Amino acid sequence: MTQSVARKRERSKSERRKAIVDAATRVFHQHGLAAATMEQVAREADVSKGALYLYFDSKDELYLEISTAALRELAERVQCVRETDFNSGKEWFFALMVAYVEDALDDLGRFLTGIGWLTSSYSLDHNHPTFLAYREQAELLHDIYARAVARGQSDGSIRVSGDPRLLAIQVWGAALGLILVENRSMDLERRIRGLPSLSGMARDFLRRLFDAHCDGGAPTLGAEKP
Repeated sequence: MTQSVARKRERSKSERRKAIVDAATRVFHQHGLAAATMEQVAREADVSKGALYLYFDSKDELYLEISTAALRELAERVQCVRETDFNSGKEWFFALMVAYVEDALDDLGRFLTGIGWLTSSYSLDHNHPTFLAYREQAELLHDIYARAVARGQSDGSIRVSGDPRLLAIQVWGAALGLILVENRSMDLERRIRGLPSLSGMARDFLRRLFDAHCDGGAPTLGAEKP
């Protein structure tokens, strides 16, 4: 087999793998993690079930592939929010949280699939090698957010005491909930008449939170960094 033929085969396999991942993202989003099946994924990807298992040995591996890729993309965005660009831990933490919200809103389908485990009774295999890679990426991101909180507590710009790891999770959880509400804002407005526009509510919440609990208020989104 020539190198040219070999490269074409590898490219074809890579393209087929991506098509399967994209199809699985749609299926998990539509049906939920617990209810989605490999048969549905195969049908959506237009491949046989046998061919699907040549690429992924289980639903767990496929789901974790999607979730880990989403975390890597978030990590790329987060790594652009460099600590040295900010005068305080508060500013750094705020920018990191905005990066999280913007990453979620840029691709809500992928985001909602990635957090599907939060709203599902389905239990992943925590010993699967793919889960270990996912956990490593999640812990790396959490460490960055917790370090920003710790810096803010140390320099006095964050006036909330306690374990910075817990505070980072609490703010993440609040932002996560608001992202979910903002995603269904039209449905909420049908249920509660007279609400103001809910567009941008997650970002607005972060501004208000940092104004209330951090020294000097939050930096303006899009403003030039000092």
